Amino acid sequence: MVELKFQAYASLKPGEKLQPWEYEPAPLGNNDVEIAVTHNGLCHTDIHMRDNDWNVSKFPLVAGHEVVGNVTQVGAEVTGIKIGDRLGFGWYKFFLTQRRRGAEVRRV
Repeated sequence: MVELKFQAYASLKPGEKLQPWEYEPAPLGNNDVEIAVTHNGLCHTDIHMRDNDWNVSKFPLVAGHEVVGNVTQVGAEVTGIKIGDRLGFGWYKFFLTQRRRGAEVRRV
C-alpha cells in the first residue's frame, strides 16, 4: 500500500502563523470526494478561525474555506461526480457548489 501524505499550510496553535505542515489523510469513505486543490480563497473568517475567536477551531488548522480543484477520487456511493470533474465547495459540510449535495470533500 502506498503511503499518502497531504501538504498544506497550517496554524498548529491558536494565533500562530501558518507554516508548512504534512499529514496522512483518513481513508476515503463511501460518501467522500477527494480533490486536488488548484485555488483556495482566504478571508477574514480564516483569521477568526486561526485565532479561535468563536471557540470552534480544531488544531492544527488548515485555513481556507472556499476551494476549487479537480476530482481525483470518489467514494463507492457518490453519484453525479466523477474523476476529472472540476469541483468547488464552500465552508459548509455537505455543500458542493457545482454538483449536488451528499458528498464529503477532502483536500489534496
